[in-house]
Amino acid sequence: MKNIFAIAALVIFTGLASSVDGQINTPERYVQISSVNFGTSVLTLTNFGPNDQSLNGWRFCSHDENEFRRYSSVGGLNGITLMPGESLAVHFNNDASGTGTINASTIGGAFAQPLDQMPASTGAYGIQIYFLSQFGNGDAIADHIQWSYDGNDNTNADDRSDEAESGGVWQDQSEWISVDSSTQAILLDTAVTGNENHSPANYTVVDAGVNEIVPTDVTVFRGLVASGGLAETTQSDDLAFELNPGFTLTSSEAPVWIIHD
Repeated sequence: MKNIFAIAALVIFTGLASSVDGQINTPERYVQISSVNFGTSVLTLTNFGPNDQSLNGWRFCSHDENEFRRYSSVGGLNGITLMPGESLAVHFNNDASGTGTINASTIGGAFAQPLDQMPASTGAYGIQIYFLSQFGNGDAIADHIQWSYDGNDNTNADDRSDEAESGGVWQDQSEWISVDSSTQAILLDTAVTGNENHSPANYTVVDAGVNEIVPTDVTVFRGLVASGGLAETTQSDDLAFELNPGFTLTSSEAPVWIIHD
């Protein structure tokens, strides 16, 4: 078993409108874009909240320097529920396999393609995940991310960036995560997963030559250790870190919860 990351926020807010201070006040916004892997063309959604979150009716809207307002299909994510700490990997190359993965073609509709770091000097990409099909309403956006070559502003790929800013999920529509031809992935920093108003400063850009981020410590927040430990999560050797279910107060709580540092 390789590196597993889990985190949860413990405060629940209700309502649709975004907050000024960036604190999450609608439960849908605990579902965030936690990583974009250019090498595999996989975008990952993670539920950082304390409760299960249904994705019924949720839709992507994506844009790049050549395409904009590419909407995924109505009902493409219906039937999927993310438990606390659970992720969904969206495969743009349609090579998904196993649980917790789905092909972009299975979701249906359209996506701006390809999902990569676009080494051209004008390359840029922006994508939102909406929990309501109200695309002109920034308050209906669960999360947004945008990147561009050298962080340059792009007036085509930012077609919904103003809605993301007005809705409080992106601080400044003119600010982009800076990538180049060596970029391998973009990772959301776990320290800000309880905050809805992100900026490029909240992401780590992984460049070529960085093949693995190895954890230095593991904490068992919930569950009983049956065998193994940290070492079994840092090497691919067919040895596993195994836990038995721990005590939960509600059926929505994950019976096993570990946190890597």
